[in-house]
Amino acid sequence: LRPVQYSPGERIEMADELLDSSLAQRLADEQLDSLYTQAQAGEHSIRGLEGVWQHRSQQLRSMPSLRPVASKLLTSGFGARVDPHTQREVMHKGIDIAAEYGAEVMAPADGMVIATTQRGSYGNTLVIDHGYAVQTHYGHLSAFKVALGDTVKRGQPIAEVGNSGRSTGPHLHYEVRFAGVPQDPMHYVLNDD
Repeated sequence: LRPVQYSPGERIEMADELLDSSLAQRLADEQLDSLYTQAQAGEHSIRGLEGVWQHRSQQLRSMPSLRPVASKLLTSGFGARVDPHTQREVMHKGIDIAAEYGAEVMAPADGMVIATTQRGSYGNTLVIDHGYAVQTHYGHLSAFKVALGDTVKRGQPIAEVGNSGRSTGPHLHYEVRFAGVPQDPMHYVLNDD
């Protein structure tokens, strides 16, 4: 080890060394405080972004974007049509998808079952509330695979296709409603290869 070298005649005063040490310590403390404040602000921003991401992710999981049955045979679209029973022009509030009797119906998005009932011409009907003012309705079912109040996940089996109510054959009547107003379900379906 080599000895510390000083300039010729340099005097080392203990008071000067202590003064320099306290100044250095104070500067280091101020920098640490500044870094701590920046870290807290960064953490707050990250938590805010995480909250936004979780909210957006939940919104996406709640949008009915999956086709509710495997069949792609659309027998009646959304909008004005001639009613097959009355031969009068009426508003068709959903779409009709032909499928085999007993075919699986899947939840197109996360939500909660708010109705499993017999509903006049709709026959056995199931309604899921997806939050964000979005609900989906499923008519002419043969069986329910979920119960009132159940929470469902996207892609989960919820019912079976049937021919109940006023129907001309096995099919799923499927509606998407926003704030109670019927929407064209095909505007939501993403898995429509």
